[in-house]
Amino acid sequence: MELGNDIGGSIRVPAVMCGVVGHCATRGVLPSLDVSFGCSCIDRLIARMVHPIVWMGRAGPMARNVEDVTAMVELLGGDVAEGLRRPQEDSNLADYRIAVWRSHEICPAGGEVSDAMRKAVAALEAAGATVEELEPPVDPLETYRVYLRFLGPFMGMHMPKQQKRNAKNGRAQDSFPSEIRSPFWEMDMAGVHGVPEGSKLACEEATITWDDYLKERYDVVLCPIFPREAWPNESEPNDMLADTKTLSRKMIVDGEERFYGDCLFWPHLSVLCGFPATGFPVCFSQQGGLPVGLQAFGAKGSDFIVLDVVQKLMQALGRNDFQPPPSFS
Repeated sequence: MELGNDIGGSIRVPAVMCGVVGHCATRGVLPSLDVSFGCSCIDRLIARMVHPIVWMGRAGPMARNVEDVTAMVELLGGDVAEGLRRPQEDSNLADYRIAVWRSHEICPAGGEVSDAMRKAVAALEAAGATVEELEPPVDPLETYRVYLRFLGPFMGMHMPKQQKRNAKNGRAQDSFPSEIRSPFWEMDMAGVHGVPEGSKLACEEATITWDDYLKERYDVVLCPIFPREAWPNESEPNDMLADTKTLSRKMIVDGEERFYGDCLFWPHLSVLCGFPATGFPVCFSQQGGLPVGLQAFGAKGSDFIVLDVVQKLMQALGRNDFQPPPSFS
């Protein structure tokens, strides 16, 4: 068992890539500041001054299976966790309403992730769950823009001089390659000029709309957490993957080179709105035999509902506990 922090998928993505379970709790359920910004004194000091990062960042557990993750939420959440919604006794997947969000133009799911989604949906339907295609109640591109604006004040401290100069001159888009799908310049502009007026209100309105929509229609939404499968840990540095500069790092999805920053799209909604979300493995990739996973999220306070669905889905997929990749066993 271990704790992590999640502002851009930093619990859920590595958990899925390593074939374990990672949960980002409902905002306010677990104490987050000291965990999220315990990496250095200066980062912690900055975090206390930059309020958007403080309220967006959340701690959460990672473990070999859902049972251990659930126990950690119970233990660390204390009285707050005690008041969260609970699944019915002897619940099964047929009791749940599940929405499926398969892909998005900002960060299209690769073939391996799409196959994992099909396997998950087939298992849910075979178990009698109500499964429908998601129709987002708010344009996801707009919530993504708001999310990137709130990242700006923190990320702006690490911005190269020319990139900062472009943003100061109102030409932030000039810093980014033409193939980028994400509106990353929103982050640059906020990093230089501050979070735009009205962003907090836009966040609150989107949160209320999404939360009401989920409570009325769905217990859980199933969607990607990352657009591709895990890749091997290389003993020699890979310049494309190891480059930490925002504009230089790339990823390969189905043979296509993509801007790495686009992968923030899938984690963003639960972070912005404070929803509970769980990343979990579904299967091994056909090419390479490494983990492929998804995430499940739900309305505020539905942590144990989300975890119950994930646990039962993993059982239906024959993945009750950590399974090492075939080449490691």
